[in-house]
Amino acid sequence: MATGSPLPDDEIIMRRIPMREPYFVRGKVTSFNFEPKPVEEGLSVSRRSFTTPAQLISLAPPDEEFGIAEMSVGEVRQWGREWGLDVIENPTEEDPGHALIIPGQKLHSHQLRRRLKKARFVAPPEITTRRAPS
Repeated sequence: MATGSPLPDDEIIMRRIPMREPYFVRGKVTSFNFEPKPVEEGLSVSRRSFTTPAQLISLAPPDEEFGIAEMSVGEVRQWGREWGLDVIENPTEEDPGHALIIPGQKLHSHQLRRRLKKARFVAPPEITTRRAPS
């Protein structure tokens, strides 16, 4: 089970968004971005106070284009109040701002996806995309 201190409500967190269907459609972030992997203890995000959007993109695979979605920790808690969603610190060597969105109880992935798709797509493409060199 993931452990870490809860983050304050006003902290901004970010998630990388692949710039292709089904993750990004008609200029909008879709719920597919918030599907936890079966082996993960929570949904990976990064704290904007530690990591810039450009740094987060630089950690992505080089063969794909990415954007950034962001939300506040308070928004996550509000959107997922009925399931006890929380955001805890979970720094890694690669990303000291890494954090996890975790459920307080058993939560089906479609429930999580539906709530968190309210995240805002932010940052101009020139700083939020990464493509393999031509």
